[in-house]
Amino acid sequence: MTFSKLPYLSPNRQALPLVKELIARRELLRIEVHLHNGVTVIDCGVHVQGGWDAGRLFAAVCLGGLAHVNLHWLDFNGLRWPAVEVLTDHPVRACLASQYAGWPVKIGNSVALGSGPGRAIIHKGTLFDTMGYEDHSQTAILCLESELLPSEDIVLQLIRRV
Repeated sequence: MTFSKLPYLSPNRQALPLVKELIARRELLRIEVHLHNGVTVIDCGVHVQGGWDAGRLFAAVCLGGLAHVNLHWLDFNGLRWPAVEVLTDHPVRACLASQYAGWPVKIGNSVALGSGPGRAIIHKGTLFDTMGYEDHSQTAILCLESELLPSEDIVLQLIRRV
């Protein structure tokens, strides 16, 4: 079954309340929020400390709000390690159509990996053609895995894609 035959479900709309939670709890989560040309940029670890809960929420945003992300400890041969558990009823939309970081975004001399539900709006990658899936949300949520925050020029380039 292709996505075009499935009921419409917008990962961008599902993830938006999680983005609002990040913004509302920014001090507690040790993150920063910046505005560039009307676009909200949330720093979850470039110039800030962040933390476990910020990472959990960021992961849930990357998954388009279509998954529960839980943190807990697991025992591996007597050693306790932090573990991430992801539960979803929509694995293809959450993982391949949202979380999958398969879009290189040039930031200065570096390349960030773009992911998040916004990819389904800009249709970046042949994956969306293969799945026959797109999102028509008025809000695009893009996640960048990078050591740098996007400059205003990069933000403008991303806006033009949406």
